[in-house]
Amino acid sequence: MKKSIFICCLFLAFITINSVSFSASPQITLNYTSPGTTDYCKNTLSARLAALGVGHSAHINMYTLSNTDIIGYLRAFATRGGKICMVVDREQYNTSTGMGDKLRALSQHIGGRVKIRLLGNRGTGLNPWQNVKTLHEKVAILKNGESADVMIGSYNWTWTASDRNYENCMFLKTGVNVDINGVVNRSKTRFDDLWRASQSINVGESRDLECLFTPTGPEIKAIEAERAATIASPVVRGRSREIQHTTRVALSPVITPSKKRGF
Repeated sequence: MKKSIFICCLFLAFITINSVSFSASPQITLNYTSPGTTDYCKNTLSARLAALGVGHSAHINMYTLSNTDIIGYLRAFATRGGKICMVVDREQYNTSTGMGDKLRALSQHIGGRVKIRLLGNRGTGLNPWQNVKTLHEKVAILKNGESADVMIGSYNWTWTASDRNYENCMFLKTGVNVDINGVVNRSKTRFDDLWRASQSINVGESRDLECLFTPTGPEIKAIEAERAATIASPVVRGRSREIQHTTRVALSPVITPSKKRGF
């Protein structure tokens, strides 16, 4: 009798655990983007961003970013009260068709909720190509309170990646899997390292420290001092130095496919 009760309880526990596992959202999703197919990477990114709002954040390390649809998703997210902290490759920012203008327009429209920094430069040796330093990562950390999604893969946020290339992207979500949680935490540490190594294009560089996941003691003091100074003497926040001397580039709030191709 006792043995039968034990087996029944074990069976019920198994059913309960598996029901929870099956009903919960998956912690890993992996798919691909190929020419002529549905752009899984862009569509999934759009859905994840659409679920975020006030108090949430998107921390991005990206080689090149010129897809106007994705920039539109970021713009809508920031308009809803989200915070965007972005590190992009300096060379791509300066040379990629429209990238600099689009990101400056994004920062100008949203104000202090978008922070942009540049990383990487060309070497100065006899053969500069021997010591080129390039930010070639494609990572986004979408944070919702204590939960976070990490998007990682070969996929650049460009029309070429969406329409012409074979690309991959993976989404990792925090939850019960300790290994995935470890990857997400290491991604946050990596973002902080790149953020500190990069150069701000925003007015008031100390305000950029608010983008760090884990600021140090001195950085926390700098953040507090900047907040106190802003309260005492309000200023226009979040506009890049270039934007102050650049005509604003309009971005439509309505996201529609564009025929323009990026790099």
